[in-house]
Amino acid sequence: MTAKQVITGRAISDRIKAVKDFYTDQDANLVIENWTGSPPPCRQFILDTVDKFESTGSVYDLPRSGRTKTATNDENVEKVKKILKKSPTSPIREVSAKAALSLSSTERIKLRLGLKSYRMQRRHALLPTDLPTRKAACEALLLQQQNNKQFKRRLIFTDECSFQLGGTVNTYNCYYHSLENPHYTADVPHKQGSLMVFCGVCAECVFGPYFIHDNVDQNVYQSIIDD
Repeated sequence: MTAKQVITGRAISDRIKAVKDFYTDQDANLVIENWTGSPPPCRQFILDTVDKFESTGSVYDLPRSGRTKTATNDENVEKVKKILKKSPTSPIREVSAKAALSLSSTERIKLRLGLKSYRMQRRHALLPTDLPTRKAACEALLLQQQNNKQFKRRLIFTDECSFQLGGTVNTYNCYYHSLENPHYTADVPHKQGSLMVFCGVCAECVFGPYFIHDNVDQNVYQSIIDD
């Protein structure tokens, strides 16, 4: 009686391709470089798959002994659901610790619940008076475009980047786990002690960069345009 063939992880077609390409190229790095179709595997996956094939004559996983995994049972699913509902910004490592589950099991449960991880986005903090001012500016631009079809050629698109000397909000591990995009943001005020790099582009030219030891307000902006 032959053992039941088991497939976990990558598709069987990827495993076969990894073995064939490795025997052709004789180099795992070349296999990755020339890989087409699905996302390329890592070097260790290729070497492990080749070793498995040479040891067993197959790229299938061997049957696993013991009880079937039950980490993603209904009880644990409900446990993770309650934790994320109460604190949707909790890191997955923290959720797995609270639920007494492995990190991989917690990730699988999160996907089973249909939750996605949305990273926090930084945005400039705005005053209440900024919003109507911006709306009025947009409406004025739309009116100009309606009255003058060449107006867009006179537009100057600018951008700025502030290099802070102090601390900034690190959003690398700031996620919000939700069924829909919550538009998770952090308002970041302009800080003192920074270097502002400012540049722009229009239909005729590119100008800048300008290095400014201050924030770019309407007066600074106007002086740059006038120069």
